[in-house]
Amino acid sequence: MKIRSDSRFLCTIIAIVFTLVSLQAYAGYMPKGWQAHPPYRIKPNTNGLLPSGLSPASVIKAYGFPANLQGLGQTVAIIDAMDNPNIEADLGVFSSMYGLPSCTTANGCFKKIYASGTPTGDPGWGVEIALDVEWVHAIAPLAKILLVEASDASNGLFSAINVAIENNATVISCSWGGAEYDGEQSFDSIFQNSPVPVVVSSGDNGHGVSYPASSPYVLSVGGTTLMLNSDGSYANEAGWSGSGGGLSAYETEPSYQASFPIPQDGGAMRGVPDVSYNADQASGVTVYDSYGQQGWMVVGGTSAGAPQWAALLAIANSAAGRNLTTANQTLYNAATSSYSTLYHAITSGTNGSCGYYCQTRTGYNYVTGLGSPQALALISFLTAGTQLIQLTNNLYNSEASTAGVTPSSALVQLYTGSSVLCDSRTVAYQSTLTIQPGMTGSVTGHTTCTSNQKITSVSATPIIANTAVGAIFTASPVSFTVTNSTGISLLSLKMKPANGSDYAPVFDATNGVIVTSGTPTLVSIP
Repeated sequence: MKIRSDSRFLCTIIAIVFTLVSLQAYAGYMPKGWQAHPPYRIKPNTNGLLPSGLSPASVIKAYGFPANLQGLGQTVAIIDAMDNPNIEADLGVFSSMYGLPSCTTANGCFKKIYASGTPTGDPGWGVEIALDVEWVHAIAPLAKILLVEASDASNGLFSAINVAIENNATVISCSWGGAEYDGEQSFDSIFQNSPVPVVVSSGDNGHGVSYPASSPYVLSVGGTTLMLNSDGSYANEAGWSGSGGGLSAYETEPSYQASFPIPQDGGAMRGVPDVSYNADQASGVTVYDSYGQQGWMVVGGTSAGAPQWAALLAIANSAAGRNLTTANQTLYNAATSSYSTLYHAITSGTNGSCGYYCQTRTGYNYVTGLGSPQALALISFLTAGTQLIQLTNNLYNSEASTAGVTPSSALVQLYTGSSVLCDSRTVAYQSTLTIQPGMTGSVTGHTTCTSNQKITSVSATPIIANTAVGAIFTASPVSFTVTNSTGISLLSLKMKPANGSDYAPVFDATNGVIVTSGTPTLVSIP
């Protein structure tokens, strides 16, 4: 046999070998048989015919999400293995039950793609897919959802993250993980090079660390048990016994943890989790799944926390008008800056019997991380100086009509009064409006400062539409910038129907914390 020795042949062989080596390095090292698992828990003995877990409205109220900020302009990618063939239809059932906007392939809100090949259906992963998709939509109902399904529960999941990035995801949620191993760091470059935050659940087996939650380049979400007051408001949280957490055996401590610092870091190793969220199936959320479970169920697990934290980041992106490239440093900065107003400290509950590392405490702990979000205040912090204003969706009440005449149109306006002290701050305003029969809604920005102060810019995009009863649409952000003064700014919010009678929405806030009021209100901008 004659062996070719010409240069072109040798160059071809070298190129092929180099490509194979590069692909192997890109893929990372993974032990044979390594598998990721979806960390969810289904509450037993629930009636599949009717929802019985926490509703979207319950969770939004408990954590204090701003009702008018809903992730407009964002795309949350959900990475899962295998396929749930019913997911789009099931999302429709879920949305209809809770009055959420329709999210379909046809209207551009929902998109399902395969990372490679054609994944087979899997009822177990089907529950995870339903949980992730429905609860991103529950918290950020105006964000688009990109579901990327991998054909396996190992290498394919990591490849799917790159597919999500290529398809313009602005936040990525990964509710899965597997055992840590020596060499997992070879996959870290996927997360390190991601231009958007990647949120990962920490696991449901109690004390212990999983991968990729242990990667220093992801936001790791642990679990709590959520307790509510009789009126549905937040009462307390305890560390959930199933919350994955501890010190990584292989990943070193990132700078954001070292500078915080996290306690007893075991020789500068990565601490897990970073933050937490309701995960106990006893206080679980409602999920609809017709593929794996045949109906309504109550689901918990840190799998529930990852997509909802991803939705929170999407809301912050939307409110700020720009996308976070990473969240971890900012979230640890938030804890340093104003811990008690931005996080719920989790000070009771354990996830094992290992002593210090299984116990909760104020500040960072290895069960619940920094704690769970006080959503409105934390979102305001994440917007890096953009003050969030919440306006309820009441367009008119009995005061909006005179002598029994219902106005044919309504105007919502953003006002600043003569007592305002301007201090070089940008205020962003976004509202979801419910238009009553026969009314046309519009949104404008209106600002006035005293004579020695100056408004430098005003922007507004009105939305005008004739709609049916209960129809919902969202206004574009209205913002203004003020300069040439110092002090505390006060912002007055009012709504004005077309017939001229003035009244205020049911809203009041001080330093970004919502209370309640039915009278004309002022909002302090700290």
